[in-house]
Amino acid sequence: MNNETIFDLWVHIRQKIFIVLVEDTDRTERVDACMYQTEALNEDEAIGKMWKEKPHFRNRKIINISKY
Repeated sequence: MNNETIFDLWVHIRQKIFIVLVEDTDRTERVDACMYQTEALNEDEAIGKMWKEKPHFRNRKIINISKY
């Protein structure tokens, strides 16, 4: 194994699943929140990934962040 493979393995082991709920009031008929799920090392990284993939979530209030 080279150093890059070992680092990638270490990062994968440390990552957790984060579920971010953002406010969705008045955007859909029955749902008041939207969910975004990603692997990340911490909450800040999870939020950054969410904003990168779904820039329209940037201005929405974050209701909850869960880590699994």
